[in-house]
Formats: sequence, C-alpha cells, structure tokens
Amino acid sequence: MKSYPEYALRIHHGAEKIASRGRPVFPCKPDKSPYTPRGFKDATTNPGQVNAFWNRYRDAQIGMPTGKHSGVFVVDVDRLEALAELDPQLQNELHETLTVRTPSSGLHFYFNHIEGLTNRTGQLPEGIDIRGEGGYVIVPPSEGYTIEHRAPIGDVPERLLEIVSKKPARETEWTEPGVKVDIETGPIPQGGRNNTLTSIAGRLRACGFEHDGIEDALLRINAERCTPPLGETEVRKIATSVARYSPGKAGPDAETLAALEAIEQCFWRSEWAGMGGKSERSVVAVLIKAARRHGRLIPGGIEISMDHRTLALAAATSRRTVGKVLKRSEWLGRGQTGSGTKSGTIVIKARAKVPHSYHQGGIEQKNSASGETLRAPRLRWSAPGIRRLGKSCEAAVDYLDRAGGVMPLEELADVMGVSRIWDFRRRVVSRLEKAGVVECSANVVSLGAEWLQALNEERVNTGEIAAYRRDMARYVRERVAYAKRHENRPEHAPTHEEIAALEDARHARRMRLALEALRAPGSGPAKNLQLFMNGELHNVEYLVRSILHFHHAPAEKLELWRDPVLEAGSVVVSEISPVGDVPHQLDCACEDCLYPELRYARPYRGAVG
Repeated sequence: MKSYPEYALRIHHGAEKIASRGRPVFPCKPDKSPYTPRGFKDATTNPGQVNAFWNRYRDAQIGMPTGKHSGVFVVDVDRLEALAELDPQLQNELHETLTVRTPSSGLHFYFNHIEGLTNRTGQLPEGIDIRGEGGYVIVPPSEGYTIEHRAPIGDVPERLLEIVSKKPARETEWTEPGVKVDIETGPIPQGGRNNTLTSIAGRLRACGFEHDGIEDALLRINAERCTPPLGETEVRKIATSVARYSPGKAGPDAETLAALEAIEQCFWRSEWAGMGGKSERSVVAVLIKAARRHGRLIPGGIEISMDHRTLALAAATSRRTVGKVLKRSEWLGRGQTGSGTKSGTIVIKARAKVPHSYHQGGIEQKNSASGETLRAPRLRWSAPGIRRLGKSCEAAVDYLDRAGGVMPLEELADVMGVSRIWDFRRRVVSRLEKAGVVECSANVVSLGAEWLQALNEERVNTGEIAAYRRDMARYVRERVAYAKRHENRPEHAPTHEEIAALEDARHARRMRLALEALRAPGSGPAKNLQLFMNGELHNVEYLVRSILHFHHAPAEKLELWRDPVLEAGSVVVSEISPVGDVPHQLDCACEDCLYPELRYARPYRGAVG
C-alpha cells in the first residue's frame, strides 16, 4: 500500500484534473459524507478553491454532484443480483458506458444528464439507485473507486429512462384540513420497512399531520404493504419519534404553487411607497421565497412556519419592524402561535384582485435567466455614518432580475413608480453602477456578469454582513436565554428588614475603615483629626475626603461616609482626650464650624488626599 502522502497527492491531482474538465468537485469524508457545510452545493471548478479544499482536508475523497452541473447522472448498483432482474438488452446497454467499481463491489454506470431526472428510482429493482439532480457520487481516483470499463459516457438507454420515469401507482387517502399527501403504494420488502415507514411519516409530518394521524396511516400502510408487517409497537415508536419534529416543511403541492403564483403576480404589480412600504416589501419577498419551499395552503392564504427573528434577519431589518409590518400590512396575517421550540406561523393572504397600477408592463412576459426570481439578498437601510445601497436599490435589482437582466431606464423607473427619471438614475442606478452591480449604456440598464458577487462585496464593504452576524449572535443569545428561562430564575427580592440589616452592615464596615484610617500613625486622616481637635480645622468634609483618599474610595461616596466618619472620629477623640479638653467636637454647632467660608479666604488644603 502506498504511503499516505502519496495517496493524498494522487487524490489532490485527481480532483484538480476533474475540475479542469469542467466538472465541479468537493471534498468528502471517508464515510462519503461531505466535509463542507453545504455539501455538493459547495462543489467548484475553481482551481484555487479546489487546491484549498484538498490542502485543508488531506484525507478527502472526491465528491462530484450529479445533474446539470456536472452533466452526468449515475445508475448506482449496490446489489449486483438486481441487474439480473433487468431485461438482457438493458443489461448490455448499461455495460457499454463508463463504469466504475465501488469499494463495496458495486457498480456506477455513468450517462449524460437529462433535464428533469432526479434521484427517483421509479420501478427499478431494489438495490439499484439513481443519482441525478440533487445527488452526488464519489469518483476515482478516490480510495476504493476504480474504473471497471473505460468508455465514453453514453446516452441514457430508452428502456432505462422509461423505467425511471414511470411513477408507481399512488393513493391520496391521507388527508387533513387543507392538506392532501400522495403516498406510493408499492410493496415494502423486509430490510427496508423501518426506513420506508420513517420516510412516509416524515412526509406526513411535514404536511402538518399530528401524532394520531401519522400513527393511523403507518399502521394501515404496515398492514397492507410491508412483507412481513412490523410489530405494532415498532410502528407506534416510529410515529412518536417523527411527531416530535416541527410540521410545515414539506414542498408545496401544485394547488399551493398556483395560489402562490397569483400572489406573486400581485406582488410585482403593487406599489411600495416610502420607507415603511419598502421594508414591508422585503418582508413579503422573504415570505414568498419561503413559501416556495414549504408553504402550506389554508383557507385565506398560504401559511409559512417562521419565527420573527429569522424573518428579520432574512429581510435585513429589525424584529421591531417585522412586528410593525405584521400589524399594519394588508398582505400578511398572524397564523398559529408558537410554543416552546415550535415557531409560530405567518400567513400570506390571498389577494382578491390585482391592485390597479399604471406600471404593469415591462416585466409581465419575461423571466430571469435561471427562471427564478427574488434571487438577490435583501439590503439594509443606511445607518448613521454608513452609506448603503438600501431597499430602493434592492427593488431595482429584483425587477431587473425578473425581466431577464436588461430593461430600459425609463421602463425600470416606471415599474418602480418613479416619475423623475434622472433623479432615479442619480439616486439608485448610479449607485448600483458604481458598486459594479449594473451597467448602463444608451439609457438601458443591465445586470453585470457577476452582479450577485458584486452585490455581496458591497454588502461586506458597507458593514451589512457584519451587522447580520451581530444580529444573528444576539438572537442566538436571546433564544438560549429563553430556553433556559426556568433554569436561571431571578434572585429573591429582599424584605425591608433584610435591606435595613444590609445598610447597617455597610455602615459598620465604613465606620471600621474610618477608625483604621484615623488610628494610623502619621496618616492624613489622623493629622486632619488633630487639626480639628486643635480648632484649626472646622469643615468636616475635609476629614471625610481624606479618609476616602486613604482607602482609595471614590469621592462620589462622600455623603454615604459622612455619618460613619463622624462616629469614628468621636470614638478616636474620646480615646485621645477627655470630654471638655477639645475646643471643637466633630458635631460642633458654633458659628465658625457651621460657616467656615466666613473664616477662611480659601479652602484648607492641608493633609486632604
């Protein structure tokens, strides 16, 4: 076996070679899980980034995403016996393309990617999986992966495409208010019963089913489809385990997407006037994006599970602003109340009709290059001393992105409801142009080639990313404090008797410290006390200040120390001289002691510290 450095170098060079051919790669652990936070979404063809990955993770395997980014999809055969269940012609066609042997003696058959092909196996035998859009594979020269048959990557056999694309029969009997979940009806063989039932339970929970509904569905599916069925106790454990998770994260169905499309059309045609309107627009935009992922259709609108802190971070605004928007907005309403670790819900209200607007043209028949809208991050308002792009620029970028990246200046101003075009160009477009987000020529505005990167760099330069991280850290602290609110109980409020006892203790401590200072031979307080006894000092404040200076106590505490010092001085005086031998006592009320300013032209500056 080769030494580790040689193996690491071979993997490193292999990753660079694959990336140079235009296929993105990312580092994976020996157990095939990703090293990077976002997994295959962090895959790259950038040579510098690839080099940095494998310099940091020297034992990494080479992961490659399947689908449109790499241009391939893979038939993953873990159980070779499953190949015999395919017809002979398809078996021969599989072995004609590039084939890789895996560490478990399985096979990977590589084919050219076809749009729309995901990880769905269709009606392929158990033991054969598909790695399409949204998946990834480990590729040679990773350890244990070797090329079994070197050949050009072929096109998908028609028979295989037919099997993969064919959907099993479905039933739609599992319903709850406002929810209908499709469940596959194929048999569940031994060895996959727990995983399959857990997956079904997860889909039901994601669509809002509660414990009882999940349990009933699993018991029926177990009896009808599992061979042999699991014990009822095991099925109930699965239902109980899955029901602990928060609902509402399932992808929306076609009906929900249709309702969301109508809401989004209304969103683009609406006017958002003033700072409050533009902040409201950011909040609604974030909720529309969230609804695309896990919105839930209910009577009156689309419900999204999201807490106010997360919404404020995503909308680049404050939690207070989010609360104000929810109170006044005609677009939004409050849904279910959160409890414990479960977030509350927010409802995007269904719009009865599209509001009238004079700027409806321009963006209606166009789509962005990716087919997706609202891709830009939400931008923050300027802060004292910090000039930022702000939410007007945010809206301009959104309209440009929706229009395919190019719009005439006059049309862009029109859809944003701005009448003074040159003022709009100076205040919005020129700032985006300076940041490298847009380009202008002959009154046409277009997004730059790297507009999203330029926008994020501007966010870094103006402190938006730093502010986002500060807010996120503060929200995390608030969540932790709320979660531990029962552990960190407030201290017991003291009674009047306890407060009086505490004040007596403090008084006694100050008197003890004053006695210590007055009895110290040659100290400033002792000299001042002697001057007082001789009638040369009349202002008690000088004596108090000298004791504070002796103990390095702050001068602001003078009034608190006055009575303890008088009592301590009286004790020391009685120790030094009998009563009547001292010209002036510390509590003397003669005219000279009460009005020392009449006697002295300036304050005494003797031994006071």
